[in-house]
Amino acid sequence: MWYALPPAGEPVTLRRRKAPSLATVCAPWRVDYFQSGTASLAAALEAAARRKSCREPEVLVPAYGCPDLISAALFAGVKPVLVDFVTDRPWLDLDGVAEKITERTVAVVAVPLLGLPERSAELRALAHAENALLIEDCAQCFPFGQGVAPQGDYVILSFGRGKPVSLLGGGAVLSATEALAGYLPQPVSANGGWLSFWGKSLLYNGLRNPRCYWLPQSLPALGIGETRFEPLLSLKGMDIPRRSLLATNLQLYRRRPALAQGLFDAMLTRLDASGVKGGLALLEESGGKKARLLRYPLLFDERLLRDEAHAAIQRLGLGSSCLYGRILPDIAGVAPHLHRCSGAYPRAASFAARLLTLPVHSDVRTDVVEQTEAILRTVLELGVSAIKLPPIRVKEGEA
Repeated sequence: MWYALPPAGEPVTLRRRKAPSLATVCAPWRVDYFQSGTASLAAALEAAARRKSCREPEVLVPAYGCPDLISAALFAGVKPVLVDFVTDRPWLDLDGVAEKITERTVAVVAVPLLGLPERSAELRALAHAENALLIEDCAQCFPFGQGVAPQGDYVILSFGRGKPVSLLGGGAVLSATEALAGYLPQPVSANGGWLSFWGKSLLYNGLRNPRCYWLPQSLPALGIGETRFEPLLSLKGMDIPRRSLLATNLQLYRRRPALAQGLFDAMLTRLDASGVKGGLALLEESGGKKARLLRYPLLFDERLLRDEAHAAIQRLGLGSSCLYGRILPDIAGVAPHLHRCSGAYPRAASFAARLLTLPVHSDVRTDVVEQTEAILRTVLELGVSAIKLPPIRVKEGEA
């Protein structure tokens, strides 16, 4: 198979253009730059711990998410405490937060998974009641100008590979007040040069082409798409090349129409199958219809259906993904670092087992959506109603 869509991300633009800075776009938030989204979250957690100044500080994080949540907490010297989801939604269970939060809690981390808005107002109220902060980890979205304003005390942005604004690295902490910004640690200077950045960017831009992406995807040693726990080792600033090109790439992201997201919304209205829930329903029920997605989420009734759909879509190279695939305690190396861990997070585990994501970047065309729809229709109707449909026929190279 010589064709494979990447699951997320856009090319890095290397030509500087006149564009408003991140600080201008996010005003009046104070912006501080770090070498990655993980480092940015670690800095915010360290700041939250400094502000509250308690023994054995803790942070509440979702039981399903990127293991970098744990890496950041460990670097900041804060003990991570997991909270389960509500049923069929990537939202922290508010009762679970109320149960787990204590006088040692310095922050609650809300994650708008894939760009789906969290219930930040409610989480902020719970956090502030215990003199803790709300940190919105917006690594998978850009939360400004989309009808859903951030409500955290700190907001985390990531500019890594596959993120909404991708510079293959870099991140930022947005502070709601100057006083909160004053608690942030000072990073050491970054060493990245233009030659290295240009080389990595050109290689990335070339390999993410669907005619080339199959190659790195087929090499297990590269770990493409794998979820790994990796400790954070240092806190550095964002290097000059990435800071210089951030405004240009941010402007391109904000101007780029969300065409594929609209195509998948229309696909769901046509599917008329009870075995799948998608981004449109999730967005409607969260009150954030204007939110822009990093990937398009589908939540199946059963893991078997999800796995069958994923396998069929992957065979055509259409960019589906199971995201992290499992809850945080089940990711290798994470469990020993968890604090007050019950080991059972049934709603988050169920969500992880049934979630499938579809790509919504600019390489996704109408024919990709049509082929994906045909696969989903076949899998759902065979799995739910046992109606036998004719096989899907796709011409070679048509994707």
